[in-house]
Amino acid sequence: MRRIAVIVPGWLAGAEEGSVLVRPGEALAAWSEAARVSVVRTRPEEPVLCPDAAYLGLNPEEFQVEPGPLAAACFGAQPPWGSTVFHLSLLGTDGEEVWAPEELADADASELIGAARALETADARLVEGEGGDHALVARWPVPEAEPRWPRRLMEAGYGRAVDELDRWLRRWVDDSVNLLSEHDVNRRRADLGLRPANLLWPWGPGVARSHLPWSPDPRERPVLASGSIRLHGMARLVALPRWPRALFRGRPEAPLERLAEMAFDEGRLLIHLAEFGRARTAGDPERLAWLQRWLEGRLLRPILDQARRRPTRLLLAALGERVGLVGVADSEQPQPNGVPFDERAVADCGTPSVLLHEAVRAIFQEED
Repeated sequence: MRRIAVIVPGWLAGAEEGSVLVRPGEALAAWSEAARVSVVRTRPEEPVLCPDAAYLGLNPEEFQVEPGPLAAACFGAQPPWGSTVFHLSLLGTDGEEVWAPEELADADASELIGAARALETADARLVEGEGGDHALVARWPVPEAEPRWPRRLMEAGYGRAVDELDRWLRRWVDDSVNLLSEHDVNRRRADLGLRPANLLWPWGPGVARSHLPWSPDPRERPVLASGSIRLHGMARLVALPRWPRALFRGRPEAPLERLAEMAFDEGRLLIHLAEFGRARTAGDPERLAWLQRWLEGRLLRPILDQARRRPTRLLLAALGERVGLVGVADSEQPQPNGVPFDERAVADCGTPSVLLHEAVRAIFQEED
């Protein structure tokens, strides 16, 4: 039995009037008629470091890892246990304003990171990632004053944010600005009318440590298909196999036709799609409607067609901010429960008793 879970944050609206689920196409309607639908809690009541760990079937109250170790794991590093690991963002500054550099090519970012290796010491090593995302592994202690995350850094401005840093970290950040501001990449950017990429900002520090595998049985572990740095970092830490993030990079939408084609050969596959969440945040109902048609036509319909040749258990998760819907349909033994796969279920079913991570893990671990 092939098992596929498709996790879609932002697919569920906060209210029925913002719903796209109430207008399903043929493929979604056919799947939902065979599905057992539950309302789930998407995250714990109290704040946690990794609420999105639930997408992978990990308990967010138990799996708590800072952004730094996640980035390093995503980019293939294995920092020494006990070292302090930062997510390292390549940004730009004029000494006051801070920005994300526009039109930053991977080759230019790689050239800048190469130059920044002049800042490495026995106590601090760079981990090259991609674009504006990298990692820094240090023997320094976790800073007493946690650096601002990039969004809050941009709100505060460089001067205020850098003054809040521990002295040793402030010196390292200042050195990065001095080193990169006159680099040839930034001279070329200036000639093109682009602002510089001259700031390496370490944030999200955490201590490198070991983690138990997702399952002691490798046969139970699903393959992750996602463009998320965070999810790839989590997956690597718990020994989940992963399709390359390169499948997703540089595209406005995930390559669903390719995912559907590759899905036929996988026994266990976990797909995460971020497009709905971005459209929901932007308040773009037309794009949300288009995304649902896109999802149905290019992923759901091919998987359902494949299920005629290969028995398939398919989980769809439409997630909102605090609650979500999880439906599971078995191509050989459908067990529908009559609960609609849309916002009406949230209103009808009351407070959910099932947690998202439990529902995701169950599809890959339950017996045939």
